[in-house]
Amino acid sequence: AGLCEVQRVSIPPSQVWSFIQQGRLQTPVIFVNCIEHWPARKWTPETMASGDFGDIETSFRFGPRRRNGVLWESECVYRNLTFNRFVRWLSSETEIHPENANQNSPASESASLLGGLGPDELFGYADYKRVHELFAALPGGGAGWLDWRSLGLPDGSGEGA
Repeated sequence: AGLCEVQRVSIPPSQVWSFIQQGRLQTPVIFVNCIEHWPARKWTPETMASGDFGDIETSFRFGPRRRNGVLWESECVYRNLTFNRFVRWLSSETEIHPENANQNSPASESASLLGGLGPDELFGYADYKRVHELFAALPGGGAGWLDWRSLGLPDGSGEGA
């Protein structure tokens, strides 16, 4: 299987869905400058933790920063944490310990779920497979954060696309 070139397509955002529906996609494409106005574009771990997402719990994936070879998902560590808790780990304010992994309590003296390792040794991110759960936990199902209508989808939710 060979690699294909990824085409960059610059069309008005409102025409993206019709472009897709017309069957004009034969290879992967990147639609440029289509979501610049979305509030979600301004997200950082810190803004998510301090805003609507702060107390929402989701799955985070952790793995070693330095490794030779491929790191498969099954070789990573997954932990359910709130965004507040994850950002505290990112800023090294606290370790993620067994008795407080799903709470916002201070770190304890027990053995860490991540072996006492911090963000210098491990990468960590919110598992993309659970993003639908994040929005479901928000007031209004997260309406307004991702406006699919701007890409030409009729109901704006992205469902059924």
